Amino acid sequence: MESLRVKKVRLTETGTDFHELTKGFVSIRTRNLFPGSVVPCDLYFPFLHGGQALSLEKALASGDEYTAEFHDKLISHGIQTVYIRKEAEASFSDYFTSKLQQIINSPNTPSEVKTQLIYDDAESIVKKVLRERPDQGNIRLGRRFVNYFAIQLAADEVTADALLVIFSKDYYTFTHMVQVALLGMAFCRFLGWKEDDLKSFGFGALFHDVGKSSIDNAILNKPGKLDADEFDLMKAHPRLGYERVKKTHVMTPDQLSVILHHHEALDGSGYPDGLEGNDISLYARIARIADCFDALTTNRPYKSALPPAKAIKIMTDEMGHTFDRELLARFVQFLGLEEADQPASGLRLQIDLGIKVLLELEKQPEKWNGLLVGMEPERYLIVRVPALAAAKNHLQPGSHTVCRYICRGNVVQFRTKVLGHVLHPVKLLFLKFPSGFQVLNLRKNPRIECFLPADVDIEGRHYPGTLLDISIGGCKFSSRGVSSDISSQLPVGASITLFSTLFSEPSPLPFAGLVRHVEVDRDKFILGIQFERLDGVSHQKLSAFLENMLVLVR
Repeated sequence: MESLRVKKVRLTETGTDFHELTKGFVSIRTRNLFPGSVVPCDLYFPFLHGGQALSLEKALASGDEYTAEFHDKLISHGIQTVYIRKEAEASFSDYFTSKLQQIINSPNTPSEVKTQLIYDDAESIVKKVLRERPDQGNIRLGRRFVNYFAIQLAADEVTADALLVIFSKDYYTFTHMVQVALLGMAFCRFLGWKEDDLKSFGFGALFHDVGKSSIDNAILNKPGKLDADEFDLMKAHPRLGYERVKKTHVMTPDQLSVILHHHEALDGSGYPDGLEGNDISLYARIARIADCFDALTTNRPYKSALPPAKAIKIMTDEMGHTFDRELLARFVQFLGLEEADQPASGLRLQIDLGIKVLLELEKQPEKWNGLLVGMEPERYLIVRVPALAAAKNHLQPGSHTVCRYICRGNVVQFRTKVLGHVLHPVKLLFLKFPSGFQVLNLRKNPRIECFLPADVDIEGRHYPGTLLDISIGGCKFSSRGVSSDISSQLPVGASITLFSTLFSEPSPLPFAGLVRHVEVDRDKFILGIQFERLDGVSHQKLSAFLENMLVLVR
């Protein structure tokens, strides 16, 4: 593949009108091409000539094999997007969906990879609808997305945190539409909705902003506040989208209500119809919450993205009267950002008996070590605290306490209240079961999500799996098809060697380290590995890989 003459370029500096250059083409993410497969159409890549002229040139022809070597070269050169001609879009869609179907049904593919590919599929569907305007054919493609994601939600626990990791941090109409649908469907699953209802909601939510295709981009992307006339035009997008999709006769009234009423407010201050209370459908009330949250947590031309906790504070404190308060409280629980006054029904706190916890009083310097020895979900936790006799004057019933523990290599924190304590025969502290938690990022070195093939050597036996993320200091590795006693073979502190090619290396590189975390779930295990004593070559190659990847994700 020496003919791949690729240079990383900044398109804005080439002097070429890239929009004109790509007319008649559709962009495809490199990760949506599968090594070892036969490409269904010609693939084009941007080439820079003489540092100035940019062109699209054919790199693979229809029927050529997309080899792992070619894929590695693209990744190593930072190429994340390729192009196909518009007339080949249907062929590529058939190719991608057939591969996606296999991946969705594979027990060996990490949940994160499945969700990312489902996101990509939904994004391509929405782009097509926005480009072509809604018709029966392209709107019906949305059913494929909701079917896939409903399967994923049933098979794996897709948390809000897992979604926020893959969500675009910059606001585009098409990514926003996809993110509202994904977030809303996952929230509905959290609420206990049946699969058919999940699909029905998601189908409407995926196209909730389709009316924006009729709004001038100068208004959509204006860096400052809209004037009165511009805002009136913007407020027309729900009805414009509704009228267009209604003519396709594809959606039910509930699904159409998401498009028409996702900007309606419970107090009647919304648009376009100024509906109040239960006059707004349940679908539209949920869509409004997801829509507002995603808008606040992404970068817009006129504002920077807010952290999720800050967005929720604004939605609760400043906009609470416009939302269904019960649904908003449940959404806060779904996100796991803070405690709510009611029990956390359906909240899946990832904490196991025997785990070590650190307790401290809010705004106080004292800290105490403990061990979780019992719990009654949604009611209380029981923590054994050796120093409880000395700490009992601090840990009185009603005291607000912060607890931290390690889960999957991350620090998890929750706030709770002391319910009571027992000093004899064992020193036990009873805490209120938390209804929310935060995952804290305390790492010195940035971790890059990569989903690369890798394997680990455990007592001379190799276990193939996936490298979920990696930094200069360590990584997270996942594998399936193992015995349940694997944890006994891998105590915390055990030496281990991981092997990975890091995309472009001709042979796997060894990375020696120590096991810092082990999690076993039936036939799947996840390891947190801390690197140590890396040889010069492995350290150099890993540093170069991380540097290149950090440039790409910024």
